[in-house]
Amino acid sequence: MQSWYRATSICGQGPYEVEVPVINARWGEEFELRVATPRRIQVHAVVVADGAEMAKTAAVFDGTGRVNG
Repeated sequence: MQSWYRATSICGQGPYEVEVPVINARWGEEFELRVATPRRIQVHAVVVADGAEMAKTAAVFDGTGRVNG
């Protein structure tokens, strides 16, 4: 299953919140986030299961996808 999200403005400055519901796959599920931007972008990701925070991470990515800290 694939889902797509596009910001309503071409010059948008979030924050944007993307909620991905699970489909209860037998062998687990994967989530991939692809972002196209010529500028650095800061990403905060939080995994929540049954209302409890399970994992959290954050990073700043440059236009090549490398982490800058």
